[in-house]
Amino acid sequence: DSAVEATPAQQVTVTITDNEATPQITLAPAPTSPIAENGGTSTVTVTSTPASSSAITVNLSLSGSADNGSDYSIGTTNLVSGLDDGAFDPAETIVIDIASVSGGSAVESGGNQQETITITDDESTPVVNLSVNTSSVSEGAGAGAVTVTVSLSNASPTSTTVGLSTAGSQTATGGGVDYTINSNSLLISAGSTTATTTIDLVNDALVEGTETIELEIGTVSSASQ
Repeated sequence: DSAVEATPAQQVTVTITDNEATPQITLAPAPTSPIAENGGTSTVTVTSTPASSSAITVNLSLSGSADNGSDYSIGTTNLVSGLDDGAFDPAETIVIDIASVSGGSAVESGGNQQETITITDDESTPVVNLSVNTSSVSEGAGAGAVTVTVSLSNASPTSTTVGLSTAGSQTATGGGVDYTINSNSLLISAGSTTATTTIDLVNDALVEGTETIELEIGTVSSASQ
């Protein structure tokens, strides 16, 4: 047999076409919501369907009303943990999106994978209380004789304005006649629990007998978050 390989060298190429679909990336936290502010957790999982022979990198973006670092933390294993901030908050949300997908020819499934985790607060709604440093004082005590304090049962993430008013049953006269209250609108700053004002007494040298000052909470309003 004198057959030889033809010139040039003989070579053929066979292309194998894949029968698997393009990998689709999906996003799923477990549990979704709600999670507790104090110690609640949720694990965020990204899944490729089908699997790819190449590494796939998925970057996530975070938004929502909750703040990363103060209301929750997210670890390198995509474990979302609620953080107890010690202040009353309405239910807050973590919105998780797929920001980008690279490698393995993978794409985001449906073009928009988004999940929301709700964090429930463990503090009760703040309650406002009114108090004074003394319930009996001499008329001659003068300026700053009485300290009036408004306090919250627990801190709020927004400022709280408390309006004071006088009760109709009091016998002393305000406005500088028997006394002056230096502010009837008290601002409790966000994160704080108290605000104060003082009452100045007027020594009028008149024989009047015992008089009473009666204060009450007239209004309570909170700034929007």
